[in-house]
Amino acid sequence: MWLPQQHACVQSICLVESLLFKKLTVALKVALESSARLRHLTLKGGYSTPFSERELADGMATLRELETFEFRKLDITSRDLAHNIAALLRENGRHLVNLWFERNEISQNNTNVILKAVLGCHALSELSFDHNYLNKRNVRTLAKVVCTLPSLKKLTLRYSISECGPFDPVAKALESNTSLEELSLKACQMQFELLFEALQTNTTLKVLDLDSCTMTFGEVQHLARALTFNKGLRTLLLPHCSLKDAGVMELASAMAKNDTLEKLDVSHNWCGARAVMSFCDSLKNNRILRSISFGLTAASNQERLELSRRLSQKECYGRIALPWADADLTPLTIALIADSQSLRTLDLGDLNEFSCSLLCLLFDALASNTMVRVLKMEAQHYDCHLGQALRNALISNRSIKDLELEVGMSSFDGSFICDVCKALLVNTTVVKLTLFATEIGLRASKLFAQMLRQNRTLTSITVYSKHFETKRVEMISRGLAENNVVTSFVSTSLPRNRATLRIREVIGRNLGLLNLAAKFVMRITLTKRSAQAFETLRVGPSFVLQLSEVTGMSEQEALAAVEAANRYIHSHYLYLTGVVKFSVKCHPSTQTQVDALNDYCWQAIAQFLRVSDVCDER
Repeated sequence: MWLPQQHACVQSICLVESLLFKKLTVALKVALESSARLRHLTLKGGYSTPFSERELADGMATLRELETFEFRKLDITSRDLAHNIAALLRENGRHLVNLWFERNEISQNNTNVILKAVLGCHALSELSFDHNYLNKRNVRTLAKVVCTLPSLKKLTLRYSISECGPFDPVAKALESNTSLEELSLKACQMQFELLFEALQTNTTLKVLDLDSCTMTFGEVQHLARALTFNKGLRTLLLPHCSLKDAGVMELASAMAKNDTLEKLDVSHNWCGARAVMSFCDSLKNNRILRSISFGLTAASNQERLELSRRLSQKECYGRIALPWADADLTPLTIALIADSQSLRTLDLGDLNEFSCSLLCLLFDALASNTMVRVLKMEAQHYDCHLGQALRNALISNRSIKDLELEVGMSSFDGSFICDVCKALLVNTTVVKLTLFATEIGLRASKLFAQMLRQNRTLTSITVYSKHFETKRVEMISRGLAENNVVTSFVSTSLPRNRATLRIREVIGRNLGLLNLAAKFVMRITLTKRSAQAFETLRVGPSFVLQLSEVTGMSEQEALAAVEAANRYIHSHYLYLTGVVKFSVKCHPSTQTQVDALNDYCWQAIAQFLRVSDVCDER
């Protein structure tokens, strides 16, 4: 806790369970008292984490510019602590943007004290109150928060309302609310009719999460009716809601009339083939709903064949996500060969559930497919034939942009990670790679590092691994150091050492290079350094996509801007490189001199030169 005492510039403190156990609360108190400019404070304990309420309160009392406050898995059992937290919220009400409480073993009286203080947080954008039971009085106060705070965008109440608890005041508040965009009620047990009635008129709410909210058929009917009128909702999450075919078919009927919902998740419910086919019919005239996730229960091979025919006929492949079986692979392969326009996302699930021969045929079809943009799969066991088929598909395919792979332990025969890395040595279309692995073996790490050295298309890499040995991170970091295109590298298990620092430095360097190149393209900074950055990155297949993300241009506009920037370099080559400062003047002559060359001539000359060919003066 010495850092905040020595450096007044510290703006964020995050203490998790292990640190709270080891560090005395008095040290935290001193640190907080020394952090007048602190903007983000996260305190996350475990079950029964010991801490001194008085010393914590004394430390927090000095904070005046807090923007984020997280108080997770720490008990608020005393009235004094609740009032001290309320005082903190009132003192920082003009600045607080994000506020999280989770598993606080808090009484309803103390909850009300804190919620009343939240009413004064006029800049609050996100409020989360998870695993903290709310009674009628708490919900009434919460409804005032929804009505009063004009900047509140996201409200999370997971596991906070049970036993058909009250929600009517909040539902009523939603009818007139014009700011709330996301609402999560995961595992809340209540009467949903009033909430669904509010959805009929609410046009602001964009995301509604009802995961694990058990609903009756009557409540599903109310939801379906609301969806026929709603004009704002974009994402609706209904997994684990005990929905059955009849309820899902009601939702399908509503989708024939709804023209705003883009994503619907009804996975992990009792859905049969008949319910899925009803959605195929509804989607025929609905081009807005792009993603529907199902957890298909028992279905015969004949039902699956009929479902596959309907998916193809109604162009629902890629829009409807299902857990596939062997009976589905042949129709799916045919859809890939036919370049089905709706098949933009291909999620195969666990490869080990399928016949190897059928999968190999599917990968052969994928090799020449031009429509699939996202490919997802998992494989807990390695099969060398599948690995080779996947590698060949990725080498030949020219449409996949996003690749997600989940693997188990590496075997002595190899790993799918190795096959993917070999394919990405030559692939020029995949820009985003996500890997889930128990661990990344030595051979896979070497190939991963080699791929990073050679690949100039990948821009974003995410690796989730339980075990990431230091030596293997070192290999990957050295490979990344020779890559100037990757601008995002995320991993949850990187050890804190020099290799991790190198990864962060490389990502910072690459981001700086991209920003310089973007400024040159936008004609904001026309210097030799920015021109060199542009020249370095423009040869990469993913540069246009990166540029469109950074500048907000469409890909067509970004491509036109890149061509214009290239012409600018050729036309102004001598000026950009510093060879000519103002103008060129030659002695009179009967022959054509340099100063008489037109723009076309200079572009013809400069196309054989690079900005880096002219060395800087030392």
